[in-house]
This record gives sequence, structure tokens and C-alpha cells, in this order.
Amino acid sequence: MSEFIIPSLNTQTEEHIFFPNDQFHYNLLVPVSEIQFLGDVPWHWHTEFEFGYVLEGEILYKTNRHEYILKKGDGIFINSGVPHFLHVITPYKDSKVQTQFFDSSFLVGNSDSFLDSKYVVPVIEQKQLDCIPFYYEKEEDRSTLKQIADAARMGLDKKAFYELRLRNLFVDIWEIIYSQAASQTLSQTSQNALEDERIKLLLLFVQKHYAEKLTVRQISDCIPISERECYRIFQSNLGISPVEFLLSIRLKRALELLINTKKSIVEIALETGFGNSSYFGKHFKHCYHMSPGEYRRQYIL
Repeated sequence: MSEFIIPSLNTQTEEHIFFPNDQFHYNLLVPVSEIQFLGDVPWHWHTEFEFGYVLEGEILYKTNRHEYILKKGDGIFINSGVPHFLHVITPYKDSKVQTQFFDSSFLVGNSDSFLDSKYVVPVIEQKQLDCIPFYYEKEEDRSTLKQIADAARMGLDKKAFYELRLRNLFVDIWEIIYSQAASQTLSQTSQNALEDERIKLLLLFVQKHYAEKLTVRQISDCIPISERECYRIFQSNLGISPVEFLLSIRLKRALELLINTKKSIVEIALETGFGNSSYFGKHFKHCYHMSPGEYRRQYIL
């Protein structure tokens, strides 16, 4: 059975996407069981670029600026460093997504190269370009969607020379991404840039300390800002409170432990910061409409 895990954190300030090959920074995540989603994917961000491709169902992709509903055959590009969230609209068993991650070294080699500064850095620095949706119903998007799907097939098949072919295919796709970035006319204010950095630091702090007895005061102190400002930043950027975000991270981790371990409900409650099984069960049932035990039996047996 596959594991469902929140992207891990390094000891500094960013989320980390695992690359199977340290010298080839590309990874493909595919559904490998009947049910890929066990719940929504909480707000998170990473420095790697991301392409999502909907295989089945309907998925809401939301950034702190936009939201898009994607259906089967649709795809999306998520820019580096952009906070995003996935909400599964259709039943979990009918919803599947392929996700491809890569960084600038995959496209152009060294991060300080001429190609990087000319073609990759401008996309990263164009903060107005948080994401680009591609819709199958739009004729002009179909060739890009085909390339995204073809790239995933190459990543799965791993035939001879697939690394070179995969890179060349992504370079072709990157022309579309770069053109979109170059066409953006709105510039980000210093205040907006500060807001982006603040929400990312707040997300990271909660993801790193979710298992502890965490208060809004402790969350706001990591920047530091006032509790009132902390609430405002979460609400204006994500549409939820810091407490709601903390709860979503704890529940997501609890799902992983329920499915992938034999730990007791009490152990999971303590390990995910709920404190006791009663409090854990109350929030779990409110979110998933069944008890943790019922959930485990449904997806394990």
C-alpha cells in the first residue's frame, strides 16, 4: 500500500520534495491504489515546480490568489514557492491525480547558469504568476496537456534515454510557461511580497510543530507578529484561521498513521497533537463523518 504523507521539512525554512535520483531532480507521483485521496491536501508550498494532471474526478486547486476546478483531462502548473491546497470534489474513490515535480536544475543545469537566469528566474520572480490552469475543453490547451501526459508516461516507462527525452519535452512546455510569465503586466508590491513570505513562514512553523501543544500566540511569535495580525494573514490568504490550518495538518497526519501503521487510536491522538482520543475522535468524525476506527476498518480491510 502506498503512503500518504505531507511533504517533509528540512531544518531550515522550506518544504522538501523527494527526488529518487540526487542528480536528476524529477519525480512523478501517481495513484498506486484504488483510492488515492484520503482527504484534502492541506495548504503547503515547496520551491520545486509542479504539474498536476487530473486522471479521474474533479479537483479544486486553490492558491492564495486564485482557485480553479479541474476535471478529467485538465492540468495545472504551480509556480515555485506558491502556497496551494487541493480539495477533492468528487468521491475519493473516483478522484485521481498525477503530479510531476522538478526544479531549475532539471531544465537548465546549474542554478547560476546563463539559461537559468534568462529563462527560469524570470518565471520564479513573476509572483503574479502563481499558477496556470490548462483545460481540455480549450483547443489551445490540448497540445500542452498531451505533453504533460506524455511526460508522465515517460517517467513511468523509464525506457532508454527517457531522461533526455523527458527533459526536452519539459523544455518545450517551459516555453508556454515562460511566455505566460512574460505577458504578466501587474507587478507585486513590496507589501504583497512581505505578505507572501509571512504566510509561508507561518505554514512552515505549524507543519514543523503540529504535534506539540501549539497556540496562536506561539504561531504568531515565529515571525513575530500580533495574534490579530496572524488571524488576518491566514484569513486573507487562505480563507481559514490558524487553528483551522493546524487542525487540517493534524488530521492529515492522523490519516497517514491510521492507514500506514498499526498504532492505536490513543497513540495516534498523542502523536498528532490532539492530546487525547476523545478530542481526536470528535474532530475526526466532524471532518470525515465516521470515527477513526471505522475509517481504518473501511480502508484497511
